[in-house]
Amino acid sequence: MCFGQQTGNFDKGRNIKKMTDDVKDLFYNSGCTFGPLVNGKLYTDYYPGLKGHQYMFLKVWEKGLVYFRDDVQEELLINYDIVGDKLLFNKFYSGGTYIIELNINDIEGFTISGHKFIKLTISEGSQETNAYYEVLYDGKVKLLLKWEKYISKASDSNKDISYLQKTFYIKNNTKLVKINKRKSIISSLSDQARNIENYIKQNKFYVRTAEPEDFIELMIYYDSL
Repeated sequence: MCFGQQTGNFDKGRNIKKMTDDVKDLFYNSGCTFGPLVNGKLYTDYYPGLKGHQYMFLKVWEKGLVYFRDDVQEELLINYDIVGDKLLFNKFYSGGTYIIELNINDIEGFTISGHKFIKLTISEGSQETNAYYEVLYDGKVKLLLKWEKYISKASDSNKDISYLQKTFYIKNNTKLVKINKRKSIISSLSDQARNIENYIKQNKFYVRTAEPEDFIELMIYYDSL
């Protein structure tokens, strides 16, 4: 308390940051086998009887890279619950293994199975929501993919089923446009509207049936203009 009274707010904040960094350095250099310090809570699996699973690819842990606000951690055992839009960490403690739901407010992005994700803050009226989007292409604009799964309640004794849905977005500066029809592509790339419209017609580009590779080719073309 005495130390705090003798310093200004700036010096006090700087000293607190230094002490925090020192604690981290001591922890990471101690040879501890229980992984990095984490900001999160215990994960609850709400779908134990699900036919399929709530994860993006497989119901297994994979080594990934996580970009925290002030740190980067490699080879963490992670998985991505796309039903709840939650990044999970398989955390080793001396008393056992626990699944931690990492705090999305502390994360900038992550990479898993060769797929790179970023966190975006979406404003809806007066509310702001954080969500993860996969980066498919990063050029003049970003091509993003939102992975989602929905749970269909079984009508009989069968288990509930998960259904995968993928939605493409174009992020042009701060504007995020959902790509659900041709017009949405053209409007999001309005500086080259005529060329993009011609490309779509000539290549018979249909949003509903287009694969990620088709969107990437379109972005490459746009960057060439």
